[in-house]
Amino acid sequence: MTIQQNQEELAMILTGKEIYKEIQENRICIEPFSDQNINPNSYDISIGTTINFYEENVVLDMTEENEFVEAVIPETGFLLRKNKFYFAMSKEVIKTDHYVPILHNRSGVARKGLFTHITADLMQVKHDGKVMLQLLPFADTVIYPNETIAQISFWKIF
Repeated sequence: MTIQQNQEELAMILTGKEIYKEIQENRICIEPFSDQNINPNSYDISIGTTINFYEENVVLDMTEENEFVEAVIPETGFLLRKNKFYFAMSKEVIKTDHYVPILHNRSGVARKGLFTHITADLMQVKHDGKVMLQLLPFADTVIYPNETIAQISFWKIF
């Protein structure tokens, strides 16, 4: 095996066609699933119906469980204030024992100044659950429940 062949095998991201195939073979489970959310190298995920945030002017203590507010995202939209940190769960449940899922911002969302993950983009092998979205808007931004807001790519394990 050449060095180039070895490097190609070590950095394997699933294409959209491969994601679809792995879903059909139950090696990746996404619920709810829509084939319209498959991209060339990823799958679009949506924000759920609730959002969490810390009260204004609260000091967060890294040694404590900090209290937060949970709010429903109404159909009319929820205003995210610029430079304020929010967190929410995806609508979709993602499960795979065979790949490492990685969370990415959607480019259209980023162009509007909203970042959907700050540091926690790498999920664990055997991930089974919703995806934590860390939201940081750089302008006041309105979001809606079940809106596609981020994307997941799947990387082969060696």
